[in-house]
Amino acid sequence: LAAAVPRTFGIKVIDVKTAFLNAHLPEQFEAIYLRPPQALVDFGLVPPGTVWRAQKAIYGLRVSPRAWGLERDRELGKMVIKHKGRDYRFVQSHVDPSVWSSLPVSGSDAVKAAGTAAIGWIVVYVDDFAIISDDPVIDLVRDVIAQKWRITDKPTVSFGSGRTVEYLSVEIRAISDGFSCPRRPTPRTSSRSGP
Repeated sequence: LAAAVPRTFGIKVIDVKTAFLNAHLPEQFEAIYLRPPQALVDFGLVPPGTVWRAQKAIYGLRVSPRAWGLERDRELGKMVIKHKGRDYRFVQSHVDPSVWSSLPVSGSDAVKAAGTAAIGWIVVYVDDFAIISDDPVIDLVRDVIAQKWRITDKPTVSFGSGRTVEYLSVEIRAISDGFSCPRRPTPRTSSRSGP
């Protein structure tokens, strides 16, 4: 958000619906076998003694977050948006792998530092994405992600609008000169005993 302030970028928050179910379990992962729910056997939909091999990440498996992370990062690395006649791709930060920069695909701008050549950033935490850029780029990023996965999104919060959005349980307000993340009040406890 600090890097967005000099460029008066806004923010949009989206999340991928049923994210883990979008990820295949990579071949290098140990095979996982499970029994179908007993109700399926009881209703005659599955023969008794059936065992399934999991092919996709399933909620509740220890490996599912890792499988989704690999899938998400692979797909983000392939995505391209077109803005003002140029192609931009998402490049994962080497310092913080949860941060992706929208950088030119080719040309001299591509070799500049990510902070100066970037037309925006995506901050990712599991299936929650904060897209930070100007409003037209935010829409392009949201659209390319929505072409790959089903998403839910919140309205874009434009720079200086006074509006708020919540990301990872933090309320972010776009104020006139930047962003504010106010502290939530902590409940007061009484130290007095008795009436």
